[in-house]
Amino acid sequence: MIDSGVMLHSGALAAHLTAHREASGPVALVGYLYGFTVDNADAEALEREIDTDDPDATIARFARTGTRFDIREHFYGKYTDDFDGLPAPWVVFWSGHVSATTEAIRAAGGFDENFRSWGGEDLDLAYRLHRDGLRFALCRDATGIHLPHYKDFEENEDAAAPNYRYMARKYGTPITGLLTEMRTVSPFDFNEVIAERGLPACADHLARHGVAG
Repeated sequence: MIDSGVMLHSGALAAHLTAHREASGPVALVGYLYGFTVDNADAEALEREIDTDDPDATIARFARTGTRFDIREHFYGKYTDDFDGLPAPWVVFWSGHVSATTEAIRAAGGFDENFRSWGGEDLDLAYRLHRDGLRFALCRDATGIHLPHYKDFEENEDAAAPNYRYMARKYGTPITGLLTEMRTVSPFDFNEVIAERGLPACADHLARHGVAG
């Protein structure tokens, strides 16, 4: 899955396919997006730095100079690129640049078409992939550039809030309930808050309440 505002490296698709072939089981892979931020703070400067005729060269320069890293880099630094051991690895599966097999996506039910505003539909799918046993990881070799365009963090949060509430009601677990606090609990701290509060794994919670996982 690739957002319209993303330019991929010429080898990104091959990197995804290789990672899926080499995985020991079904995986949900997050691609790496240079220039990815949550707001428009440095958009004009970033736009000047991107050569849209040669995204490969732009990506190589960002990697070489250590600039314009994916906003999730701190998350990866904290939990490593193989972060599947977290209780909610799906929280950074943002569909700007991700992959899973068609079979796995169909088995999970695809996207929920009840979402009517920005935000959360990718996490909803990712949550179901996680519940189906897919392992989550960063595919660092699959790179792209998130092109600068208008976005407003507060507007996006307002649009996503009803979707997070919908997910909390839909799944009814303490962990999915935490989504309703996304204004104060960032995706990067989400798993730490789960641990601090001692929230049970979703499968354990549902099993205790007699609901099939």
